[in-house]
Amino acid sequence: MTSGVISNDESSTTSHPYRIALIADPQLVDENTYVRRGILLKLSQFYTDLYMKRNWRYMHKILQPRMTIFLGDLMDGGREWDDRVYNPITERY
Repeated sequence: MTSGVISNDESSTTSHPYRIALIADPQLVDENTYVRRGILLKLSQFYTDLYMKRNWRYMHKILQPRMTIFLGDLMDGGREWDDRVYNPITERY
């Protein structure tokens, strides 16, 4: 009977667990997230980024995944602009 669960062959001395982190809809704050602008938007982005970075480091420290897969969209406001605007935002991470 096949179970659909992938496991390591315990009789093999070369098998190692392969950890994959799945992250769904991180919702990074962008200019389309809130109607606020200026310093309020920058503060929202700063504290959201700080929170996500802290969780990213914690996840990698504890789980030590060999691969990370992002599911869904990255940005809270969707992708409303071209690569010239999109790339600098995603490069912050």
